[in-house]
Amino acid sequence: MARLEDLKEGAKVNGIRPDGPVTIINVKWHGNSVVKITYKDSSGRPGSELIFRNSEPDFGVTSVNYDLRELVANAESPLSIPVKEKSR
Repeated sequence: MARLEDLKEGAKVNGIRPDGPVTIINVKWHGNSVVKITYKDSSGRPGSELIFRNSEPDFGVTSVNYDLRELVANAESPLSIPVKEKSR
């Protein structure tokens, strides 16, 4: 079972559309229990849908494409490590 928090840009998700998985293009939160997703279906057609917290059992994330820029931005730079730790 996936959670609303698992719906991220680039994720491939089953259970949103009956005809196959969709790829999420955009996610916009409305409070903490509803997200509006914009997606492309397997044919490339765009669509959007509101997903509610109580529908979490109905969908599953099959893959996530991480944004390299986000991973790099969250990585710890060697320049941010204190000098004492570098010499250990």
